[in-house]
Amino acid sequence: MVRWLKITLRRLKNVLRWLKITYYDDDYDFCFIYDVLEFKLKNVKKHFEENHGIFDLKYDIDKVNLALSLLNKVKTTYYEDEFLDIDKNDYNKLKEYFRLHHNSSKKLIKNNEGKTLSEIGFLVSFDRHKKAKQLLFKVIEMNIERWWI
Repeated sequence: MVRWLKITLRRLKNVLRWLKITYYDDDYDFCFIYDVLEFKLKNVKKHFEENHGIFDLKYDIDKVNLALSLLNKVKTTYYEDEFLDIDKNDYNKLKEYFRLHHNSSKKLIKNNEGKTLSEIGFLVSFDRHKKAKQLLFKVIEMNIERWWI
């Protein structure tokens, strides 16, 4: 009976924690999926940090932190905003942006002849966003079964 009561109270507490997340759900909003994922990853991280003395969880904490960082960049359109902050009339700043992100830039400049540097810059930012999203889900895919403790 005492065990049942503890389990029931823990589950009710869990429902209340999730209530603040589900309250804002709109079925049409893809960003909500990121909110759910972020909430879950933060809970997993907190659990790992609280049990770090019992298990060696540094690797797992680092991977959760990486996933949270990538998730934040994908969710907030970090890469698009980074490009929008550049003065498009300053050729040197555009050139520096392309130099910093040469992996995406070379391919996109070659495949988009005739487009302006600003248009190609947006394509570079979209490409970087896409790669961050792919890496986020790759990190989760490669580690999710380790995160069950």
